[in-house]
Amino acid sequence: NHRTKDKVIRRELEFNEGDVFNSNLLAKSNNNLRKLDLFKSIKIEKDSLESNSVDVNVYIEEKQTGDFQVGVSFGTLAGASFVTGLREKNIGGSGRNVNLSVNTSSDNTAYTLGVVEPHILNKKLNLLYGIDYIERDYATSASYKTNKFKTNLGFKYTLIEDLDHSISLSYDLTEYIVTNSSTVSNSIKTLSGHNAKFLLNNSLVYNKLNSFLRPTDGHYASIYNNISPITNDDNGFVKNTILLKKMIPIKSNIISLQSKIGNIFSLQNKTINPDDKYSLGGNWLRGFDSYGAGPRDSSTSY
Repeated sequence: NHRTKDKVIRRELEFNEGDVFNSNLLAKSNNNLRKLDLFKSIKIEKDSLESNSVDVNVYIEEKQTGDFQVGVSFGTLAGASFVTGLREKNIGGSGRNVNLSVNTSSDNTAYTLGVVEPHILNKKLNLLYGIDYIERDYATSASYKTNKFKTNLGFKYTLIEDLDHSISLSYDLTEYIVTNSSTVSNSIKTLSGHNAKFLLNNSLVYNKLNSFLRPTDGHYASIYNNISPITNDDNGFVKNTILLKKMIPIKSNIISLQSKIGNIFSLQNKTINPDDKYSLGGNWLRGFDSYGAGPRDSSTSY
């Protein structure tokens, strides 16, 4: 390890010098190091010594952990998009993960900065924090635009193997800009201007996919819970979403099955804000624009 600090490797080992030897702990340690995604290869071996003792040797081969990307994409949903980003999973050899990205198109712009601080307080606990700035243009379909600033702070840890739990608190400040008052829905009119809310976010993620970016086999399940307490708009809500994925390789093809189900309800028995509601269209219902399908109370409001 020419770059990664020794402590980053040692804190993933399930044993210390002088412990009773346990082959299961070696296997678990190997899995912990693999999940860091910092090494090209990992090998843990034992050498038997006299006096009924063993040496445990950890061999790792580091790999490139940072990348910079620039690209242009064209699609029927978002049109032309420019994407650029910088990601580094091992800053200073500390295992710290930083992700900075910019995604712009004619209707949408998003700036994102996210940081993961591993093993805070010498515990198997990751500190998550970041900020986002997002602009959305719904002038054509819904007669309004939004500018959103969001910041979050939270923690993530592993409950059991392949099952992670995270909890975070986020603050959203959203500005609604009406572009056509004669066609915009009444619910958007009442939100015109700046709106602030706090969100308590909980998630459980069970991931058995063989790859994070381009999986070809395995399954995935997640449960997301968002709670918005009664804030300055005298309303709040509870939102729950379950997402299931299954990848099935068949010869040279891959079958992908996905399903999502959720519900949301107001804490004050009031109308849920449009941006918090569920809707169909876009990637989840081909042939329809985002917010393009579902029961509607006007031409611009579902």
